[in-house]
Amino acid sequence: MSFSDWEEIRLGDLVKVKHGYAFKGKFFSETPTEDILVTPGNFKIGGGFKDEKLKYYKGEIPKDYILNPNDIIITMTDLSKMGDTLGYSALVPFSKNKRYLHNQRIGLIEFINEDVCPQFIYWRLRAKDYQQYIVGSASGTTVKHTSPNTIRQFTFRIPLIQEQKAIADTLSALEEKIELNNHINKNLEEMAQAIFKSWFVDFEPFQDGEFEDSDLGRIPKGWRVGTVSSYAAEMKNGSTPSRKNSQYWDPHDVPWIKTGEIRNSLIIEAEEFISYLGLNNSSAKLLPKNTILIAMYGATAGKIALLRFESTTNQACCGIICGEKSSASYLYLWMLRNQSTIEKLAVGSAQQNLSKEIISRLKIVIPANSILLDFEKIVSDIHDSIETNLLQIKQLRIIRDFLLPKLMSGKIRVPFEEVV
Repeated sequence: MSFSDWEEIRLGDLVKVKHGYAFKGKFFSETPTEDILVTPGNFKIGGGFKDEKLKYYKGEIPKDYILNPNDIIITMTDLSKMGDTLGYSALVPFSKNKRYLHNQRIGLIEFINEDVCPQFIYWRLRAKDYQQYIVGSASGTTVKHTSPNTIRQFTFRIPLIQEQKAIADTLSALEEKIELNNHINKNLEEMAQAIFKSWFVDFEPFQDGEFEDSDLGRIPKGWRVGTVSSYAAEMKNGSTPSRKNSQYWDPHDVPWIKTGEIRNSLIIEAEEFISYLGLNNSSAKLLPKNTILIAMYGATAGKIALLRFESTTNQACCGIICGEKSSASYLYLWMLRNQSTIEKLAVGSAQQNLSKEIISRLKIVIPANSILLDFEKIVSDIHDSIETNLLQIKQLRIIRDFLLPKLMSGKIRVPFEEVV
């Protein structure tokens, strides 16, 4: 069966789109509960579920608005200028102890035709031509909206159900590997934090030694209390070259990190968000690998990252460079553990601000050099594994995003067994 033989069909012949429920604002909760309100913020650009910045609910729940694992949902509202997530699909995650609620502004796909593979439709609603149709027909300017009727009017070609399943299986296998790597990385990050707590909070490996009092409580003898600036080899803010002078920005060959890219995680050079500028023609200075970055201004003030390659940053970031006899991993994990304290140091009403001076004066326990070097050997291996997984995720996303439109247009075919 060639692509020209694929049936042209209207999405509304296959599905209905159910509106969500207007859950009452007085029962919204910032404290985690077992009930999670699904919002447009839970959709990734390009589709897929984003399990971040969750909103919780503590009121009564209509049973018809409890979502099931693998339900296909669509975001009906988007606040971005370009409608970055509008109309894209996501799958409701499985959770043993959480329920996901079908909130307003979220559409639920309900199938009315058995001759279609649900997973194929999920992927079809992540294709760019579909989303361009949705954004092009959206209402609103500041906030873009779509409707069940608009979604159901989308027409496309569809293969036999056997090929639908083969296409969906191919794309889902890539997605599952991406999610597996993300899960492994989460476990590795928790492992690094657990080792940090064992060594430097509970002092488990050092219980047989002597302890002494300090400004920060009892610590092993031979350790000391210092400041971030006394621990670090250097601290410096980034800079932004003048945009009026094109020679500062061309060629675009040097990574340049902004505050929005600092997300309490490792930053690898292969990530899509990184900007580039022409370092040789500007005053920007490279930061070495394993520099700790702190966002200093705005909504991200206090966010922390560990740089895994040479880079430069804008003026709203501060870089902390550790010396050869200290451990960047130690300071990075210490700052993550004390992040809430660091964020509270930010000042300002319209915009929260930190400063290099505020960060430099933070008191920190400084273990013996030999302990730091032993810790760095262990945790740097963990960070190497996380980086390897992130690089693989990057490649898998490239493959998935390349295949998706090709498979949906029949330009690339996957083997399947046709039922006669």
